[in-house]
Amino acid sequence: MSADLPPVGPPPGPPPPPYGPPPGAVNPYGSGPPSRYHWAAILGGLVLGFFAWVIFSFVVILGTYFGQGTNPTADAIVPWLFLAIIVAAIALIVWPKSRPIGKGFVLGIAIGVIVAGGLCVPIIWSA
Repeated sequence: MSADLPPVGPPPGPPPPPYGPPPGAVNPYGSGPPSRYHWAAILGGLVLGFFAWVIFSFVVILGTYFGQGTNPTADAIVPWLFLAIIVAAIALIVWPKSRPIGKGFVLGIAIGVIVAGGLCVPIIWSA
């Protein structure tokens, strides 16, 4: 029975290649490994998105303060500004070079929605 089994040993052929870049390859990102997260760009986009949403919230508040339906300029600015913020977020995420800024921009918008929702409660409560 042992005569029917193949001999035990290493598999024939060359060993598998090692993981990572080949020896002597130049790293285009500098001396260390490439960064998966561009923290400065994400943080900048976060601040930009937050302020964009806060400004949008104040435009909505001012538009409703000056009379919705009676001031056509106030009625027209709100949807166009909202559309501009959404288009900016999509455009920043679509292009690969600005994708970290787009990630931060969307995070900033999300934080702005939470903050604006928190600010609306005291405004409504005091009215």
